[in-house]
Amino acid sequence: MDLALRRPGQEPDQRLLLNELNAIWTGKGWTFLEPFLDTLSVNYDTGMRELDFAGDPEGCRKAINQWVRKATEGRIDELVAKGDFTDLTALVLTNAVYFRAHWAEEFEKRETRKQPFHRLSGGDVRCEMMHQSTHLASFRGEAFDAVRLPYFGRRQSMVAVLPDEGAFAAVEAALDAEALSDILEGLQEGSVEVGVPKFRFERGADLAGTLAALGAPDAFTDAADFSGMTGKPELFISHVRHKAFISVNEKWTEAGAVTAAQMDGAAAPSR
Repeated sequence: MDLALRRPGQEPDQRLLLNELNAIWTGKGWTFLEPFLDTLSVNYDTGMRELDFAGDPEGCRKAINQWVRKATEGRIDELVAKGDFTDLTALVLTNAVYFRAHWAEEFEKRETRKQPFHRLSGGDVRCEMMHQSTHLASFRGEAFDAVRLPYFGRRQSMVAVLPDEGAFAAVEAALDAEALSDILEGLQEGSVEVGVPKFRFERGADLAGTLAALGAPDAFTDAADFSGMTGKPELFISHVRHKAFISVNEKWTEAGAVTAAQMDGAAAPSR
């Protein structure tokens, strides 16, 4: 899925872009049932891409990482590393989401200046802080302030919540769906002076253990039953590699995430 603002007869406006992509990579020698392949086509708009995980694991790694780079506009360079694939690798499901949106009112670079940023762990660091005096929707809650920063087109926005000093833990614990709904309903337009730090944050993790702990432990062991895919209970999920990033500057917000769920077999297929 690729979404962007578009007027009839015009190219999509790149000031607001959302890409969501899926790809399935299968190893040579593995066969999958037609109903499973039909499900991929109908529900995920993708088919199988055959790779030789056993004979050319490095080439497979490069191919998937190239897909990752393209799907995230080059912002995430590598998801799978050397040694991740073996002759037991049967399938890799990749998913990517990329978002880029210009601010409705961009921050003036001349207003960006170094200022202290207060760490939760104590102490300050100096960071580039963007400033803007404008008309925005804001809300004063119990021990926090919130402001809505609209993106181009004003249909999407970033809602920033700033806890009072010493109240971060309490505000974070109370910030559920109902609390967020109350904030959105309580936003009121007015003159606002806002300061937003420029930042980029990236994190990667293998989520297999986390997902197993959430209630699907068998899927990650030889007790798994994915026979609906191959006709036999021979596959299990070995890794769920994930990377995500967000970047905020005077011009726009960029954010993206990629996931690669790898399935291995109990034994290599006959070749």
